Amino acid sequence: MKKSIPAFWYISLLLFLIVSCENEPLELPETKTLIEGTIRYSSDPAIEIIGYNYPATAIREFGKQQLDSSGHFILEFEISGPTQMFLGHMKTQAKMYVQPGDHLSIKADGRGFIETINFEGSEINNYLSDKQRIKSAVEVKYNTPLSA
Repeated sequence: MKKSIPAFWYISLLLFLIVSCENEPLELPETKTLIEGTIRYSSDPAIEIIGYNYPATAIREFGKQQLDSSGHFILEFEISGPTQMFLGHMKTQAKMYVQPGDHLSIKADGRGFIETINFEGSEINNYLSDKQRIKSAVEVKYNTPLSA
């Protein structure tokens, strides 16, 4: 009787594992990422996106493009995981957080790129741009020399 109890549990465990495991196809995440946008009133016709590859010490250029006559651009690239990136325009860079499969839409004014950039449908990137605006405002305020 003692030998039949462990055998019963082994058989029950084996049946449970067989029934609970289903052969569903493994869904791979979308790795293509699309970033599009419009930068109005720009005196610089180019944008570029750079970011950190893994390991974080390796900088990678994800795309460079000329703006069309209406200031529009579209960049598509592949990433394997969440990535911190920078959208560069006119010697300034806006921080972005991008995940595989994202479709970001950006609007900005070339006369005040950092002050006007807006990421439609991406709260984390709007938070990052707000943080960058506040930081630059504080730096300007407190790095200004005092008058005599």
